[in-house]
Amino acid sequence: MIKIFTQNDVIRLVYNEVNDEERDEILHALIKDNDLALFYAELLELESSMLSLKAEPSQKSIDEIINFSKTYVHR
Repeated sequence: MIKIFTQNDVIRLVYNEVNDEERDEILHALIKDNDLALFYAELLELESSMLSLKAEPSQKSIDEIINFSKTYVHR
């Protein structure tokens, strides 16, 4: 039986939520399906971009949290 793989399966692959057999099957499907392979490549690029992001709260947000906690402690 031929199994059809979807974008959801590729997402599971990227996030290592597949077993070894599924991994092999999906990777084999990527060789045969250019659209799925392109989606896989885009996901890997997106994941890499997300990992390189460094988000930090603004000083205003930090100050508001500290002020709120000071107010809460004094109640």
